[in-house]
Amino acid sequence: MIVHSTIEKQEMRLDYMKLAEKMWFKEENGKKIDPDHGGNTEMLQTIFSLSLGLPKWNYDKQWRGKEMNNEDLSFSPVSTQSMKELEFITDHVNILTVDRRAFYIMILEVTREVQGKISEDNRQTWITPDEFERKHQDILSLSYEEANGISLKEVDSIQVVDERDPECWNEEEDTFLENLGDMLEEQQMTLTVHAKKLGMTIDYRYLASKMWGKASIDIIDYDEEVLTNNFYLAIKRKHDFQFINPNYKMLKYCALYVDGEQENTINFYTTFTEITLEDRHALYTMVAEIARLTDGVISEDKENWLTIPEFKKRHEEVFK
Repeated sequence: MIVHSTIEKQEMRLDYMKLAEKMWFKEENGKKIDPDHGGNTEMLQTIFSLSLGLPKWNYDKQWRGKEMNNEDLSFSPVSTQSMKELEFITDHVNILTVDRRAFYIMILEVTREVQGKISEDNRQTWITPDEFERKHQDILSLSYEEANGISLKEVDSIQVVDERDPECWNEEEDTFLENLGDMLEEQQMTLTVHAKKLGMTIDYRYLASKMWGKASIDIIDYDEEVLTNNFYLAIKRKHDFQFINPNYKMLKYCALYVDGEQENTINFYTTFTEITLEDRHALYTMVAEIARLTDGVISEDKENWLTIPEFKKRHEEVFK
């Protein structure tokens, strides 16, 4: 299934877990929902992109061994350049009632958030979210339990047809990631450390305290082994991020794109180019601390390199 919606408000405040709970449930058979997800709240709010799926067998033993037990429901901008329209898509043309219900809820919640209209016929006609809700009231009025029961009867006879050819998906994904990288590159401030040694031991709490003192913080996608061996950490405070990642990959749960060719290089990213002096101090502190631990030098343009004292002298108004 493919559905489109317009974007009339360039602001997204949804939380991906709360969205998943509306689409399925908070808890089922004593288990809290833990959906498969590509992206998280930050990616959802920054680039309006997310995919969610429910591994049904985790919550109902009757799904074990059956097909279509985890339908991927996703949406992303049709164009990352204009950000005027979203495309919602499912894995298959024909989907089960429980997935259809979740998909419709996703469409409604997201479209209402961006104050858009909805098209189910490839942009031929457009309807309001309220009209869409009335149109599909037979599905939306079902509880999760009712939709799940119907789906268990449907699954043995449903015709499984991919919504799009996998090769087309690969081409479109490559294009999307390329555009995404260009879009985020325009928004981010980037600094780089060239490390002489890649083995490091650091406690994220210590690093965070250096960055913000004793202020409250949130740690995102933190894993001590990953931080020590792979130099990956995302630390959030207020509305900004500081990222470390030398692997030059699309980070699955973070709204950023990293590319590069140099080895022993650690990139630091923020969500936007313009950040507060407080967050700039935190970012520069992180960069200097990681450079110290790796005997590294620092660059703001990947051409000119500074020692830690030189970097601090250049930005003494931030470090004071």
